[in-house]
Amino acid sequence: MQRLHEARRSAYLALIQQGQRMAELYWKVSEVHRFSDPESRSVTLKDFRDRIRDTYGDLRRAVRVIELEGPDEAAAAAYAVKQATTDPYQALNSVIAGDAGAEARFDACYSPYWAALSRFVDAAKSALHDT
Repeated sequence: MQRLHEARRSAYLALIQQGQRMAELYWKVSEVHRFSDPESRSVTLKDFRDRIRDTYGDLRRAVRVIELEGPDEAAAAAYAVKQATTDPYQALNSVIAGDAGAEARFDACYSPYWAALSRFVDAAKSALHDT
């Protein structure tokens, strides 16, 4: 039982860490919108898109471990975090492409992402208290 508890705790912490990194990148992308130089903004946004993609890979791996370790409620909440990264990524690509209103769409994605991460933290706490 102790091994299961530690395995779950480690998996949950990994996802929370990657989730926090993703949230920080989203926050920084929103700050980039303030740059006045369009060329500099474009280069910076593309760099952040690459960093978000790399962080997503780590986040996805953490979700897969949680799907293995369980329980189902924590796995579902972890999967929801992974799914909540889709809209910001698509919105960021729209920002880079110069689509009208894309910056506002990107900024609007932060709260749903954060809510999914918060629901995961609650599910993780519950799962750890049950083991």
